Amino acid sequence: MAVFVMGTALVWLRDVDGAGVTQTPELKLIAFIVLLIAFIFPFIIQVVWLIVNLKTGSSK
Repeated sequence: MAVFVMGTALVWLRDVDGAGVTQTPELKLIAFIVLLIAFIFPFIIQVVWLIVNLKTGSSK
């Protein structure tokens, strides 16, 4: 969670990205969505894995 918050702060507070492109609000939003997707996929996989482990663990 802390890494996500720091990444979000970095995206919203920077004026120029690593390629030297000036960040507009639209580009910041796109960068935030990409960051969000990068964190959502592992989270979903972990939740599914938790459910599978709870179901198989309760059947023993």
